[in-house]
Amino acid sequence: MVRKTLIILLIVFAGLFLIYKLADTFSPGSYGHAERYELNYPEEKVIEAIKKLKAEDKDLVVPKVTIQNSGQLDLDDGKEKETDYWYKFYFFDKRKNQILFTWTRPSGPNTTTFAF
Repeated sequence: MVRKTLIILLIVFAGLFLIYKLADTFSPGSYGHAERYELNYPEEKVIEAIKKLKAEDKDLVVPKVTIQNSGQLDLDDGKEKETDYWYKFYFFDKRKNQILFTWTRPSGPNTTTFAF
């Protein structure tokens, strides 16, 4: 009897764990696994501060990106369309030769979500 109960509990916990992992795989949204931070400032102020930071530290500005056999392109900050929900930013880490993609979006009248 005890053995049967343990087997049933093990199957239930294994099933719950599997459901949890499957749900994580199908996270909603375009950036389901982004690391998010809530800032107590309106989005306009956050955007302004990031633009000021990049203007003061030119090493953060992304140089032209070269794609083999496809030419060069610029990774521009901002919204691609007026109706976009995310304001996108690109930062360049010179030490690692790496581009970091971030975004902001309003989460209330005076709060902003900033994500990596």
